[in-house]
Amino acid sequence: MELIKALGLDLKILLAQFVNFSIFAFVLYKFGFKPMLKFLDERKDKIEAGLKSSEAAKKKLEELNKKEIDIITKANKEA
Repeated sequence: MELIKALGLDLKILLAQFVNFSIFAFVLYKFGFKPMLKFLDERKDKIEAGLKSSEAAKKKLEELNKKEIDIITKANKEA
């Protein structure tokens, strides 16, 4: 107790500051941090879906190119 008084700390004010900080941290988490994490997760999911779609389109394009080459070679053989 003497140490607290020697440092010039008031226990009531210290407790009030702790309560205020706890309320501030809760509000910030609830209305700031949590929605931001939700937004980032949705964005990550959207990007992953776009990458998967891109991969599928790339594979389909390769298949179509192979079919095109086969058709051209068949046409050249027939000609």
